[in-house]
Amino acid sequence: MKTTDEFEDRENEDEAVESPSEMSQSDDPLIGTVFAEKYEIQSVIGAGGMSTVYKARHMYMERIVAVKVLKKELVSNPLSRERFKKESKAASVLSHPNIITVFDFGVDENDTAFFVMDYLEGTTLGDVIDGNGPLLESDALIIYKQVLKGLVHAHNRHVIHRDLKPRNLVLTVED
Repeated sequence: MKTTDEFEDRENEDEAVESPSEMSQSDDPLIGTVFAEKYEIQSVIGAGGMSTVYKARHMYMERIVAVKVLKKELVSNPLSRERFKKESKAASVLSHPNIITVFDFGVDENDTAFFVMDYLEGTTLGDVIDGNGPLLESDALIIYKQVLKGLVHAHNRHVIHRDLKPRNLVLTVED
């Protein structure tokens, strides 16, 4: 299990987190393009108030990654850009088995801010609950113990997760 999305420094914890929205795959102009000269965008993984997350293939490393891109309408907003940059920087200091790894940040040729993280194969806790109803107590304890280990790691580094919810918890199968 890994947590994803919306990390921020503790200094800014009072800012509101925008609610997620759905986006049709066919409506997104980035799908099928090369982004930032090295990421082949394959599909939309999810979208929120500030950004869209894509499944992509790193062209040179031949690795599947997740690319989080600041929404076009926010690119020219200095506060949004700074918040997005802080999110990537805060998440990049974390190295824990229960937290997604952020390993690149940049601005593309169209001045669009983005960061790159691990792509996770799995299902979200939200999807599991939607499909199966409430978790058994024994399953919930296993999952939440892992969530708490990740949160302790982040909090010990003065980083908080600003959007912790079942849809941002990806359940993966360990090898």
